[in-house]
Amino acid sequence: MCRIEPKVRKPGRGAKSRSTQPEEPSTSKAPAAVSEVAKKHLAASLTDRSNPLGRITQEQWKVVEMKLLEALFAKIDADPSATMPTFDGAGWVSGVKIIKCKDDLTLIRVKETVKRLQGLWEGASVEIVDRSCIPTIPKAKVLIPRTVNPEYALKLLQRQNTDVPTDDWKMLKVAKSASADGGQNCIIQINKTTEDILYARLGKSMA
Repeated sequence: MCRIEPKVRKPGRGAKSRSTQPEEPSTSKAPAAVSEVAKKHLAASLTDRSNPLGRITQEQWKVVEMKLLEALFAKIDADPSATMPTFDGAGWVSGVKIIKCKDDLTLIRVKETVKRLQGLWEGASVEIVDRSCIPTIPKAKVLIPRTVNPEYALKLLQRQNTDVPTDDWKMLKVAKSASADGGQNCIIQINKTTEDILYARLGKSMA
């Protein structure tokens, strides 16, 4: 039999005993930490509310990117002396486009411009959100006592859990178990309904 459980985050380690002497402030780590916080704050996450996970495709991003450029050119024509937005690259997180702004003014302008975008794809509902608001994919960790084909492992799990919706489950990762009995650990993508059911049963939060 297979045991399915929510994939939980590891709890933090217990606090170590500390000296009663006051610690000297760190001069090397503090600036770096502040810099990282600033970078996260200025990361504009472009999501599409019409997608359950807020995702957009590469082709959809090209459409949005061109619209943003057109808005920038229009701003230049209207006010050549205006301060232009500046960027520090872009990337992807869980299918969501991340636009890295260099300052708060750029972030504000990107948000305002995205709100006014028109002529996108059918049903589009694009919005800039904080990176922490990117919808997460519910996952579960499953121990398979024997090493089997991942495709069959997924089918087995679907057949054994008929009391929850499993049609859209996907196998994300398979790794050899550290157990002496062997087997394999599987990380599967489940759905929100299943996540809620498992949380109610086991009292654990999904990763």
